Amino acid sequence: MTTRFKLVVLVAFFASAASVHAQSKSMCKTFFDSTAKLHTRVECAEALFSDPKFHFTFSGLPPGNGFALGGMFEDEVDNISSSGKLSSKQAKLSIVGSVNQSWVASGIFDFTPPVYTPDRNKNSEVCQRLGVLCTKTQFSLHAQGVHRSLQTLSFYGLGPLSPALKHTFHQNDTFGDIAANLPLTDHFALSSGIEFLQPDLPPTNDPLSVSNSFTNLTAPGLQSQPFFTHTNIAIVTTASALTNPRTNDDPLNHTGPLMKRNIRFTFYNQAAYHWYSGVNNSSSSFQRFVFSGDESIAFGSNVRRYVTVADIGHSLGSRLLYRILQNACGNGHEKLTAPGDYVLKVTQQCNYGKFDFRSNLAVSNTGTGSIIPFYLQPTVGGSDINSQISLRGFPNYRFRDRNAVFAQVEYTVPIADPVGLLLFYDAGRVGSTLSDLTFSHLRQDAGFGATFSLQGNVVAQTYVAWGAGHGPTLNYNFRKLF
Repeated sequence: MTTRFKLVVLVAFFASAASVHAQSKSMCKTFFDSTAKLHTRVECAEALFSDPKFHFTFSGLPPGNGFALGGMFEDEVDNISSSGKLSSKQAKLSIVGSVNQSWVASGIFDFTPPVYTPDRNKNSEVCQRLGVLCTKTQFSLHAQGVHRSLQTLSFYGLGPLSPALKHTFHQNDTFGDIAANLPLTDHFALSSGIEFLQPDLPPTNDPLSVSNSFTNLTAPGLQSQPFFTHTNIAIVTTASALTNPRTNDDPLNHTGPLMKRNIRFTFYNQAAYHWYSGVNNSSSSFQRFVFSGDESIAFGSNVRRYVTVADIGHSLGSRLLYRILQNACGNGHEKLTAPGDYVLKVTQQCNYGKFDFRSNLAVSNTGTGSIIPFYLQPTVGGSDINSQISLRGFPNYRFRDRNAVFAQVEYTVPIADPVGLLLFYDAGRVGSTLSDLTFSHLRQDAGFGATFSLQGNVVAQTYVAWGAGHGPTLNYNFRKLF
């Protein structure tokens, strides 16, 4: 039995398990019924890709490797001891294959040990105590093992002015890591980890392949790929604020404004330092500093009084307004006709979209005589090998060098579950030195698209972007793992 056949069997097993488990739900029993409502079919499709235990997944493969499909097994066990200590164990197993014979298999295990005691902090807020630390989150461990066989990764050469001619290479890699996260306060945490990585770049016969078009000088690391140990340490900061005034929201209250604001500000930033050591080739050792930030503003409101079909009236403007509010507040699937049907209900949460401001900076350093393998250098353009989006107006992996920076402004808003609207602006650049990453030389793009969500989380997007100088670019992206 060949390895490829085994993979096909495993994918089929995961997929079948997902299908059987999800279709057992009532929402899928009537999927092909002519009387089934559209939202019932949508919910069935969502269940196939988010159902507990087993579900389908499109994610897991880096972009450029064709349409992917696989299955994921998930299991989580949460426990509260007699003394109130919390613990959690979560396991994920997945295998995904694509039409170009790329595949990835991964196993992930997360563990929150029962070492904290329930307590209250100096503000009388509930927290989990570990010695002098009293936080809302607990110390946790993360471990994973992954093997990937990737048939098509793109390489355009190094530097911000590399030509637009695409070359490709194959990459096989096996890696495993273990990481720990320790919250010191509710807004500050330390994390650290170690990874073992074995990459392999088999040569190909394609005339435009990297192995046939580049040398070890123009594509460092092409000739041989050492075994790496990768250690890292990071500082993580989080903060949030909510503006949501207290009002009289008694169901019998019929006075005052229909809505009250519900606006949430969220800030997440991480600064990490990485050490990559080539075990059998010290000339491939290097270090890298990475900063990433995601600041967001979620716009919403809460309904303060009931609105019925009779309250709306018959004017086109009023009906259109309340139809929009009905979608924003979570009742978009319901067809309400009776005069007493509630269109809006007290305390209902309405979603008007979210602004995200993302930033990323990667700065690398090497010792005398050392190089950074090109396959471990950061990329800007489309999506990178970890499915992280940067310049959407350019092809995937378009620019690659020792250092990289990009920033994004993105607005997303639900339209009709699970589809949403996406508007964005991107700017970024790569360079061989830190001084190359100047704002005056950033490449830019902007565009619009659609997002697709599962259980309220965006897992995929398709978009059209302008800014690369060759007209609109149509592309898509799947989140790394869902």
